[in-house]
Amino acid sequence: MKLISNLFVFLLLGALSAVSFASGFNDNYVEFGHTKDTATDLNKGFIIRGSHQFKNTVIITGGYHITDNDASYEREFYELGFGKNISMNDKSDITLQTSTHYFNGEYTPPSLSTENSQANFHSVSVGVRGLLTGTTRASVSYTNQISCGTSMNDNFLTLKVVRDLTQNFHLVAEAIELTNNNKTNSLNILLRHSF
Repeated sequence: MKLISNLFVFLLLGALSAVSFASGFNDNYVEFGHTKDTATDLNKGFIIRGSHQFKNTVIITGGYHITDNDASYEREFYELGFGKNISMNDKSDITLQTSTHYFNGEYTPPSLSTENSQANFHSVSVGVRGLLTGTTRASVSYTNQISCGTSMNDNFLTLKVVRDLTQNFHLVAEAIELTNNNKTNSLNILLRHSF
């Protein structure tokens, strides 16, 4: 399975450094980087996301990413979400999140006028995250996403590895698989700054 080979690469990235800076989880961060959509011809893009935890209870998340294929199609996604983490022990959490997503796509076929498409989605996610080492954290989550106004219903499996570079900077590798058709939807490499 393609996702398993990608996970192996991410875990290998996490094992490259032996320096220990921090332990535990920090949900106060901003991250940005490159996204690659492998399920379609939309092959590159930019992503920026952030998260803030209020008094160790509710987490608010937000994000934006854009992808295009240098030819005829561009997609933008905006996201706003709320979450809660439930501690299982000092090295693992259960993660819960609900989000609203806004999609805007622009397609320009050769010698035709530009076509726009827009959609709203709601999603619910449940996952588990844990400390692999003092400097490496991993998580897996399952997301159900429903399109507003249509019968479209997608399910995603997300695998993420976070590796400390310094106390406040981290490398994030993420693979998202659309489980409905068993194709990897996107691969993201991000730099995270925690507060």
